[in-house]
Amino acid sequence: MKFQYKAASQSGEVLEGIFDAESEKAVVQKIQAQGHVPILVEKAKPVSKKRSGLSWRRFRGSAKDADMFCIELATLLKAGLALSQALETLADMLKDRPIGEVVRDIQLQVRKGERLSSALKQHPKVFTGMDLSMVHTGEVSGDLTAALERIASFRERAREVREALTSTLIYPMILLVFAGISLVVILGVVIPKISVLFANAGQELPLITQMVVRIGEFIRDWWWAGLAALLSGMLYLRWRLKVMVFRMAWDRRLLTIPFLGMWISKYEVARFARILGTLLQNGMTLLNAVEVARDVVANANIKSGISRVITEIRQGHGFSISLLNTGVFPKLATDLLQVGEKTGSLDEMLLQVAHIYERDTQSQIKRAMSVLSPFLVLFLAVLIGTIVMSVLVAVLGVNELAF
Repeated sequence: MKFQYKAASQSGEVLEGIFDAESEKAVVQKIQAQGHVPILVEKAKPVSKKRSGLSWRRFRGSAKDADMFCIELATLLKAGLALSQALETLADMLKDRPIGEVVRDIQLQVRKGERLSSALKQHPKVFTGMDLSMVHTGEVSGDLTAALERIASFRERAREVREALTSTLIYPMILLVFAGISLVVILGVVIPKISVLFANAGQELPLITQMVVRIGEFIRDWWWAGLAALLSGMLYLRWRLKVMVFRMAWDRRLLTIPFLGMWISKYEVARFARILGTLLQNGMTLLNAVEVARDVVANANIKSGISRVITEIRQGHGFSISLLNTGVFPKLATDLLQVGEKTGSLDEMLLQVAHIYERDTQSQIKRAMSVLSPFLVLFLAVLIGTIVMSVLVAVLGVNELAF
């Protein structure tokens, strides 16, 4: 049973917290044993579900805000501040940012006697399972500052990788979006209006012009059906992906797509290796670290392979051999990890593997986009040029008829 209490320290400071005990008397005895004077002891009120939903209802900040929390908290602890004081200072620093309310909630929970890891757990949309595990390990080992620094370092590196990939893909995506909008406007608005002029001229249109006009009329009359079909398909796919059998088949098929499957595989391997290496550096056991790192992997097929690795580790098999047996991890990665196991530097080798595959994925995507972008521009130019040419052919035909 949990009891919340207020007590006065020998210096006169009022302390608040929560104790697990059989009775109020036992709580009083614990307080007195610590040299404090009990002021109030009562049963702890249950945590409101409304408060636990704070992270997804009110938090609207980016991942940079969570990164800043870890970096700044580690800095304040390194400067010698107590955890509660550091959180209070951080809450004041971030009060104007979206994460400020989350930090204030964490500070209040810690002040009541909760562990930092327990307070962070109340905000699952802000802090990941890896964050919780590393903070908990840091609390147990007494080196919370180092744990927070490793979390901040990991988050910083992960953000750099995401931003590098985003910057590589953003130009082709913008090009596709604007080209799509342009085609819809030309075919659905401009072409149907021009077709009326041709119809009034009483001339039979060339075949290519007739095809373009029919496409334009279809877009003008049935655009809503196409949009509804697209949204329905996306909702249906999202619903089906919640079914594990379908999700496994879908993710397995993604890995077989040329280039895309290779990029997904390398990205997931790099992510898994970096998280696992960071957790091992923080002092977590291999089995627990693999379990935490598995939950961060997005591809269900690769995640299933990691689950088999966990089973084999429990049976006494080696980590790198178990990874190789899954068939979803590249042999280069397993060979490097096998060397790390033999030399006792598995954590360092995992981070090296992550660096290799992150760099390889970025360079391959960058090369692919540098080749794809000119072809994409050329394709769109030919497509729009064909539409324009079909109109010009019809206009020239009308002029010949007039003369």
